[in-house]
Amino acid sequence: MLTPEKFGVPASAVAAFLDRLSEKRVNMHGFILMRGENTLAEGYWKPFSAERPHRMFSVSKTMTALAIGILTGRGRLSVDDRIADYFPDMLPERPDERLMRLTIRDMLRMATCRTGTVYKQTDADWTKSFFTAPVTHEAGTVFNYDTSAAQTLAALAERLSGKPLLDFLQSELFDKIGARGEKRWLTDGVGTAQGGTGLVMTLRDMALTARLIMRGGDGIVPRGFIESMTKKQSETPFAGSSEERHGYGWQMWMSRDGYMMYGMGGQLALCVPKKDLLLCTTADTRFDSSGVQNIEDAFFESICPNVKDEPLPESSDGALAEKINALHVPVPEFGARALTPLPLEFEMQPNSMGIKRLSLTVEALKWSGDSGEYVFPYLAGKLCECIFPHSSEPCHVTAYWLSQSVFRLTALAVGDILCGVDIQLAISGDYASLQIKRTNELLTEGLEGVAGGGCSLK
Repeated sequence: MLTPEKFGVPASAVAAFLDRLSEKRVNMHGFILMRGENTLAEGYWKPFSAERPHRMFSVSKTMTALAIGILTGRGRLSVDDRIADYFPDMLPERPDERLMRLTIRDMLRMATCRTGTVYKQTDADWTKSFFTAPVTHEAGTVFNYDTSAAQTLAALAERLSGKPLLDFLQSELFDKIGARGEKRWLTDGVGTAQGGTGLVMTLRDMALTARLIMRGGDGIVPRGFIESMTKKQSETPFAGSSEERHGYGWQMWMSRDGYMMYGMGGQLALCVPKKDLLLCTTADTRFDSSGVQNIEDAFFESICPNVKDEPLPESSDGALAEKINALHVPVPEFGARALTPLPLEFEMQPNSMGIKRLSLTVEALKWSGDSGEYVFPYLAGKLCECIFPHSSEPCHVTAYWLSQSVFRLTALAVGDILCGVDIQLAISGDYASLQIKRTNELLTEGLEGVAGGGCSLK
């Protein structure tokens, strides 16, 4: 039985946190709640599990920064060094003087000389464009979220350590804190770690690393580096959500009550130092614009206000343990039956996605066209596990009828390449309109837009 009350956290507050996520239908994958070094509650939304590594997206930035911190502690670099001095081979013939003045400190705090990320996923070398793309303004002046800065810092760490970034961090940090779960770090076309997005690791190892940061680095990372990392270094008034407007440290966001690792889609380590409290989550909220904020609100409003400095009377009914054991990825109700009996087939009019023929049966939505055939199997009212088309990536598919004539299907790749499509098929008599939204990965390239066509099966 879980007993968070022993550490001053009511089981009812954790249950309220989970209930709130359920009510908001947040697509959660896992959570760990810690106070000090003690795990108070841990759970996974089936079919996810503790041993399964998860794509961490921009949590990778924090890990890259920790590698830079270790190297500063060994005298290999200073945060006030100019990044151009470490990459003379990548500089253009006449580099912009503003680029030449850019320091590692400014890269860590996302105050580069660009307004955003400059590499493209199709580039072979994601680092080189950082030195060749046009400069827009003086470095060190304003915050702009620039993932290519983290990419270049990863390349720097690999140059100075002589090792792949994951190998360096595993031996110099992760092994020392017991973070020995399965890990991978995706690379660009020339083999450099994707420093801003590519880490795949378990939730438990992320939590162990967050605790290291909360302890001040344990001498593995210099305490002064950690202190700078976890306090506001840049103002973020134009950030997209309210939580992001509390400022930015060194490859970490500030929050309303501390600081956080923050990866796209709900990969979070919410650190509250004054209460020695930590929540780590994995999720996939990329089709839910308020999803990450819902996780943050549920934590800061359901758990944090109820934390006490002394033990509390323990709950004896086991309700929290039962609730955690019953967690599963949310699946929408299948809803109304189709107005038009299935199966249906449609000849599609010319469209930007190149789809020529589409069909809907009781088992699958499929289409064929310029990019080949796409098949999305589904199970009415259940989660369907399959393989994302044209890949080897595992995929979760949910589908339901919004109304008697509107069918919706969401397919999310859940392996190393987290991406997906959200599909709506609206049927009106003998005509159908297919609308697709996608997340931005090469696997879903071209799968966005609207296509229409007439029924070819009577």
